[in-house]
Amino acid sequence: MNLFLFSSYDKLMSSLKKEMICLHRTAQSYEVTTRLISMGFPADFAELVGQQTNTDFTARQMLGYLRDADPHTMEEVADEMLGILEFRDRCQQKQILKKT
Repeated sequence: MNLFLFSSYDKLMSSLKKEMICLHRTAQSYEVTTRLISMGFPADFAELVGQQTNTDFTARQMLGYLRDADPHTMEEVADEMLGILEFRDRCQQKQILKKT
């Protein structure tokens, strides 16, 4: 019985963590997920990319890429996502340095 409770607790916590991640997403980040699924990418992969591009800035960048480049592999999408996130981090660092 304890094993059952532990398993149920794990499932509950996993579900709550997913919901917490989703609370911090913008409408455009959900559009990234939807667009990737409509392009034939696996739903789990599309959800992950949508979660990572969770701001309007990063989601707009990814949506533009999906529109213009028409990627055919997950590797292409993942590579672009990492590039977008790296660019976002550089912009944030630049803003921090301006303030100091």
